[in-house]
Amino acid sequence: VTNGTPGTFAAVAGNTTTTLATGALAATTAYKVVVSSGACTSSSSEPITITVSPVSVVKAITGAGAICNGSSKVLTLTTGSVGTTKWQSNVSESATAPVATDTNWTDIAETTNVVTYTASPTTTTWYRVVATSGACSSIASAGVKVTVNQPTAVGLLSSSTTVCTGSGTTLNLESATGTIAWQKAAVTNGTPGTFAAVAGNVSTTLTTPNLTATTAYKVVVSSGACATSSSNVVIVTVSPLAKATAISGFNTNTVAAQVCVGTPRRLTLAAGYVGTIEWLSSTTLAGTYNPIDGATGSTYDYTPTTAGAMYFKVRLTSSPCSAQATSAAGVAVFAKACATMAENNDPMPTSKVATPFAVKAYPNPSDSIFQLNFTTSSESQIEMRVYDMIGKLIETRQFSTTEMNNQEVGNSYPTGIYNVIVTQGEEMKTLRVIKK
Repeated sequence: VTNGTPGTFAAVAGNTTTTLATGALAATTAYKVVVSSGACTSSSSEPITITVSPVSVVKAITGAGAICNGSSKVLTLTTGSVGTTKWQSNVSESATAPVATDTNWTDIAETTNVVTYTASPTTTTWYRVVATSGACSSIASAGVKVTVNQPTAVGLLSSSTTVCTGSGTTLNLESATGTIAWQKAAVTNGTPGTFAAVAGNVSTTLTTPNLTATTAYKVVVSSGACATSSSNVVIVTVSPLAKATAISGFNTNTVAAQVCVGTPRRLTLAAGYVGTIEWLSSTTLAGTYNPIDGATGSTYDYTPTTAGAMYFKVRLTSSPCSAQATSAAGVAVFAKACATMAENNDPMPTSKVATPFAVKAYPNPSDSIFQLNFTTSSESQIEMRVYDMIGKLIETRQFSTTEMNNQEVGNSYPTGIYNVIVTQGEEMKTLRVIKK
């Protein structure tokens, strides 16, 4: 039979019964029966056609894989299938979803003889194609899976914190949708460098190791084919341990090395210290060292007000570390009372009798003010400096000889002992007053 039309009929040998077993056919074939009776005219039946359909064939599907919810995959049936094709789907929750005999396979509408199908599932789903050729048995392709990943989401990471060197902390992530991956980076001048994975932690809590350097942390959340989400960055600042260095600028207790009373001496803390500076002083080497108010720089200028020694240390504090570092031993500034010109019996000009330079304070002690009384023959300006007993400068004042007898001090001073140093030219006098 060609295009539905039988060709030339030929006898089927050996069969003269009313029944014919055709045997296995490979092509569509037409049959008829011819009946003869001697010299009579033969009679022919109407032909019948037995249509032979090719065996059903279905090819493989390509294009499957993972998508993010809301996206799609274009699935393609490879060319060469035989028969009428139909796309089917099956949700992956079925334990036997990939198996052809699973009962959950469902036809997809309007997909007959469609070569490509755009799959946009909201949950992971299997897909296959069934081919049917005429009377032949249907055949199904191998199932392919489109995995659906849910979009990522990430909450806030706990705020930045400061720890002491050699200590750790615990960081907490508020919430996350997807697979959690912690990352860390070194911090230089407040800026994080390249982040790298923190191995072995996929939970919302991270306990850091003991840190010796400031480190930044963040969380990256992934979910298959979906875009990743990153949390805010937190910086764990590592405060270094306090470190004290050596002090320079002190002197020895020799006549040549001692400084004059009233002469400033600068003490300097060597570079390399760590922490906030606090200068301390004591009147004895082994005594109690007390903070000097306002002395927080790397240098401290000490002006001795009396002869003798004052000892100094520096204490460093590195917050939030509780431990402090203090310079090992106190360094001393030794002072001496230097002789004035009058005390050295230097000759005075014969043309004029000089009035010795002198200063008195009264009343002394006093619970309010001290009145200063001067005698001098010089007309040079007078300078007055007042120090407390640890050498802190309390007040400085300059005035002329015409103003010298109107000077009052101490009105706002707290209770204590003070050294009043008065100079005029090369002359210097030291008074000790007591405020009650």
